[in-house]
Amino acid sequence: MQQRQYGIAVDCFKNAIKNRPSYFMAYSNMGSSYYALGQWQNAVDAFTKAIELKPERWQYYINRGLVYEQMKKMKEAAKDFETAHRISGNNNAAATHYNRSRNW
Repeated sequence: MQQRQYGIAVDCFKNAIKNRPSYFMAYSNMGSSYYALGQWQNAVDAFTKAIELKPERWQYYINRGLVYEQMKKMKEAAKDFETAHRISGNNNAAATHYNRSRNW
C-alpha cells in the first residue's frame, strides 16, 4: 500500500472510531497504518487504546512492542513482548518476540 493510502486508511479508522468509540479493531488497524507511515507515537497511542479496550488480545502487545522497538525503547518493547507471551498461551509468534527480547 502506498503512503497516501495509509493516510486515507487512518482517516477512515478515525471516522469509524468517532461513530463507535469502543471499536477496538479500528484502533489496532489505525496503529498498523501509523506504523507503516513511520508515525511511531501515533501508533503507540492507537495500540494502547486497543489494549485498553481488549487487553486479552496478545497481538496488540506485540504490535505496540514492535513500535517501541522502532523507537529504541527496548525496555517497553520487552515488557509488551513478555505480556504477549504470558497471555497468548505460548503462541509461537509471541514466544519468538519474547525470547528475542530477553537478549537485550
